[in-house]
Amino acid sequence: MSDTKNSEWVRSCPIEELETYLEGKERRDLPMPIQQALYDRLQAAAGETKTPYVIPLFRVRTWNETGQVKHDSGLKPSYSSTRNWWNHMVMFLDQRPPRNSGAASTYWGDGYVNFRYQDGKMRRGSAVYTKDDAEVNFGFSGRGISQSCGVIPGFGTTAEAFSNYVLASMIGHGACNNALFYYTTIMTNTYYSATNPWRVMTYKRFFRNDGTAITIREAGALYRPQYGVVTGLLMFRDILTTPVSLVNGDWMELQYAFKLNYPAGVGA
Repeated sequence: MSDTKNSEWVRSCPIEELETYLEGKERRDLPMPIQQALYDRLQAAAGETKTPYVIPLFRVRTWNETGQVKHDSGLKPSYSSTRNWWNHMVMFLDQRPPRNSGAASTYWGDGYVNFRYQDGKMRRGSAVYTKDDAEVNFGFSGRGISQSCGVIPGFGTTAEAFSNYVLASMIGHGACNNALFYYTTIMTNTYYSATNPWRVMTYKRFFRNDGTAITIREAGALYRPQYGVVTGLLMFRDILTTPVSLVNGDWMELQYAFKLNYPAGVGA
């Protein structure tokens, strides 16, 4: 960045000047303090206008078998919510059920509130929100070591795209070469209060490398919408800014967190 704009300017400048400054810039290419300032401004506006604003965050951390940390990206903004994620949100507003098609690309794209699974096919999205209260094998955190939901790593390097519905090259589960041993995706939930207006929902998964050296270059979050569906919906996909390598015995944690700012003074 060749100009002198800084994070304080981003937080306080007139919106027209900010729009001009950001025009043509990719968010991931901005310095991290500038990115954080943009999020701070959006969060503040969300609280003032009482408009829900969900912030997706991503983190990757690795350590060796003795527990020594090798890499920690810190919790940073996710750059790549997919069409599935946007349609997932808009279903609350659009009461027409999505079309149901087994075709690989029919009704996928602008103008359709549809969901595309990892096999490339559409399924009726009106069932996304239906479940039995006793059924826990759904969402981002169900089904144990399954690759049908939860946080997933991959080898792929293809650029993120709004239309992504699969990782470019998902890493399989196993105690062998070119695979990682998957543990269950777990969830933690930080509830909000009048004095703490944030609610943070975190999904994280641990992996162990029991084979030869392996390099992770992408990650994603898969949402399993209902009981009986064996494949998940890719909601987020991120190319790792810094690929991470794991040798035999190394561990990795992948984490997606969702942060929502509630209006000030609203209790849990």
